[in-house]
Amino acid sequence: MNIITGQRPDLTPAQLVSGIPILAELLHSFGIYNLSVSQQDSLAHAATWALALVAGDTILRVGRGVATSRVQAAGIAAGAGAMPVLPVTPAADPAAPAGDALPQTEDIPSDAQEFAAPPPGSPPAVAPVAPPRA
Repeated sequence: MNIITGQRPDLTPAQLVSGIPILAELLHSFGIYNLSVSQQDSLAHAATWALALVAGDTILRVGRGVATSRVQAAGIAAGAGAMPVLPVTPAADPAAPAGDALPQTEDIPSDAQEFAAPPPGSPPAVAPVAPPRA
């Protein structure tokens, strides 16, 4: 059960943030603290935005669920059976180089070679562009 972590948490950050003005409104309604009229108006606007956050989050979650269902249905129709759920972080390949470093080969020039100025008197690296025909 993933309450706030994982690929599909039960409580998303949008839901957690939207609970703050709702909680403040609830505390005010029970008389825990008093607000001025402008503070009440600001809190009402914040509660409206909180509901918009929850609605937007719901739309995103439904869309992700539909997309996942379509992928799994296509896999079943293709005879692959149930499609496996991909892990949040892919497993490390022991043969891959560490970090983002790519193995250097003779075909790939180094940055110093690629961006170095051409020697004096050498032909241009790019062919001149012919003028357009009339």
